Amino acid sequence: MAMYKKYGLLGANIAYSFSPDLHNRMFQLAGIKAEYSLIDIPRNQFDLDVLSKAVESFSGFNVTIPYKETIIGFLDEVDEMARKIGAVNTVVLEDGKWKGYNTDYDGFLYLFKQLEMLQKKSATILGTGGAAKMVYHALMDLGFEDISVVSRSLDSDTEFFKKARCMDYIALENRMQSSNLLVNCTPLGMSSQIDAMPVSKKQLEFYEAVIDLIYNPPETKLMHEASRLGIKVLGGLDMLVDQALEAESIWTGIEMNTEKNRMILLGMFR
Repeated sequence: MAMYKKYGLLGANIAYSFSPDLHNRMFQLAGIKAEYSLIDIPRNQFDLDVLSKAVESFSGFNVTIPYKETIIGFLDEVDEMARKIGAVNTVVLEDGKWKGYNTDYDGFLYLFKQLEMLQKKSATILGTGGAAKMVYHALMDLGFEDISVVSRSLDSDTEFFKKARCMDYIALENRMQSSNLLVNCTPLGMSSQIDAMPVSKKQLEFYEAVIDLIYNPPETKLMHEASRLGIKVLGGLDMLVDQALEAESIWTGIEMNTEKNRMILLGMFR
C-alpha cells in the first residue's frame, strides 16, 4: 500500500483554521494519497529543534500567523518573490532541502481582480506583518501610488515599507482623507474576537472598497459595517482557496488551480 504523504499548517493558536478541511478535500479530488493537519507551536516554544521535530515526517507545510517572517531563517532556500516580500506561507521539501514560497501574493491578486476597481491610486493597509508586506508589494505592482501602512506602534517593522506613509491608529482616525481601498491584514475580527473592528465606523466612510483577509468568519464586523455603508467588500475566503490551490501545485507538481476546483472548495464554506 502506498504511504500517505503528510502536509500541514504551521502557526500558533490555529484551531480556527479551515485549512485541514480544505486541503484534505483537495487531495481527495485529485486522488492523491496525502493528509493535512495542524502544526500548532506556541510562540514561546518556537525554535529550530521544536520545528524540526514537528515537521520531520512532512513533505511540505503552509505557514500562518505569527511565523510567516520568522520561518525564513529556518529554510534552506527561498523563492525570489517570497524573499522580496519578506514572508513565506508555503514550504516544500525538495531534494532534502526546505524551500519557501509565497502563494498569498497570487491569492491576493485573484481577490483584488474581483473588485473591478476603476481607480487604483490610494490604499491603506492595516498591519505590518507578513500578510501586510505581501499586500504592500501587490498593491505597488498593481500601480497604487499612495499607500499608507498603519501599525499599533511606529517602533514596529515599518522600515520595510519605504515608499509608504507609516502611521499609528490614532493618526489614522484623525485623518479625514478619502482612499480607494482599505485592506485589513490584522487578526482583529477573527472568530475568537468576532465583535472587534480595527478601525471605527467613521473611518470606514472614507473608502471606496474594503478587503478583509480574515476568512473565519466569512463576514467580519468590518465587512458588515462597510456593506451597510454601500462600500464594495471582499473577505479572505477566495484568497484562502486560491493560495491553497497554488500551494498544492507546488507540493504535488499537478496543476490544481482550476475554476472547477475553486468552485468546489468555495462551496464547502458558503
